[in-house]
Amino acid sequence: MTRLCEHDPPQPDTCLICCLAEAIPADVEPTPENLEARIKLNCIHLGKVLDFKNCACPLKHVHHCDLHERVTLHDCQSCTDYILDEACGD
Repeated sequence: MTRLCEHDPPQPDTCLICCLAEAIPADVEPTPENLEARIKLNCIHLGKVLDFKNCACPLKHVHHCDLHERVTLHDCQSCTDYILDEACGD
């Protein structure tokens, strides 16, 4: 598997690439395009960032959610109420 950074072990709290690489399925190559696609999967219920958690990883930032109050992107994308925001990333 290709590594886009030099961290071994991965450092997802301080390295955006490590964070995103951790979030994609094991059978998906961690290319820049695949990593970028992972953070563009926002939900229509997702609002502004409430807490950056002192972390470089956008998947761990806490957002307002219209249904669940406070969520991370990681939690949101695995939620049964998740609905892809088609306008996100355009």
